[in-house]
Amino acid sequence: YLQRNIIIKGDGSDKTRFTFTDYGFKIFGGVGAITAGISSANYNSATKTLNSNPFKDWLNQDNRNRFLEITVPNGYWHKPGEDGNNYVGQIVKVQSYTDNSITFVDDIGLTLSFSGAGNPAQIRNINPVVGVGFEDFKVSTSGTLNTHFTFSLAANCWVSGVESYNPGWHHVNIGASTYIEIRGCYIYEAKDVCTGGRGYGVFIGNHAYLIFQMWENN
Repeated sequence: YLQRNIIIKGDGSDKTRFTFTDYGFKIFGGVGAITAGISSANYNSATKTLNSNPFKDWLNQDNRNRFLEITVPNGYWHKPGEDGNNYVGQIVKVQSYTDNSITFVDDIGLTLSFSGAGNPAQIRNINPVVGVGFEDFKVSTSGTLNTHFTFSLAANCWVSGVESYNPGWHHVNIGASTYIEIRGCYIYEAKDVCTGGRGYGVFIGNHAYLIFQMWENN
């Protein structure tokens, strides 16, 4: 598990290599308690402002790198009998705040569009891992149950110039994260392709709102 502001940089995929038997690089942040629900009625999309601030005490402690997670539980897109895995969500960064409102850097889009009066979105504070990067090396695995790079509750992290070969599951898994960049990588082969939705090059899942991730020239 890697903490914030750590960069692992090699000397090229022909010179620097990591080989895993299981697991891989894990970039995991932490979460706080879920608060009461919110709805589009108290959110102004034009100003990106939530007219409520259930986190004022927490924000007053330290306003650097503050992110919130917004999610919609038990939505109509769940199949009957599912346990409400909160598939739809978004990580948002706090730009500024008062005792009665919070303004975000980015618009809350997808999440609130799926919520309604009878199913309000939920919001909680999180402590993401920030500023972790991987550059210029090769990674492979002999195990069958691992992903090479797993980002969960992370922000402003990247994988660049990496050769990723034959993981057990995915090469990169991004969930509940924002501003993750995958650039200039060579991603190929996987041991478990298609079984249960495995073997992806870059898998973007729960609460990793698509438009705030970037993968380019891979």
